[in-house]
Amino acid sequence: MDKLKSSPPSALSELSVAGQKALRQLRKGCSYRVHGAWRFRGSRGPTSNATLVVLLEKGLAERVDIDRQIQVRITPAGSSFK
Repeated sequence: MDKLKSSPPSALSELSVAGQKALRQLRKGCSYRVHGAWRFRGSRGPTSNATLVVLLEKGLAERVDIDRQIQVRITPAGSSFK
C-alpha cells in the first residue's frame, strides 16, 4: 500500500497569531526590553516573553546585546516569510 507523503508545514503556519504579529513588527524594527517588559517601537503594550521565545527557538529572530541593552532582531529566515 502506498503511503501518502505530506509536505511538512511551514514554520509560519505553526506560529500562533501573536507570533505572526510579532514577526511582522520585527520586520519594521527591533524589540527591546524596558522595565522588564518586551516592547516594539510604536506599540502600545508589551509583548509576551513566550511569543519571543518561540521566534528565537525557530530561528526566525535573534537576541543581540548592545551596550547593556538587550534587543531581539529578525533573522534572514524570519524576513523571508510573507
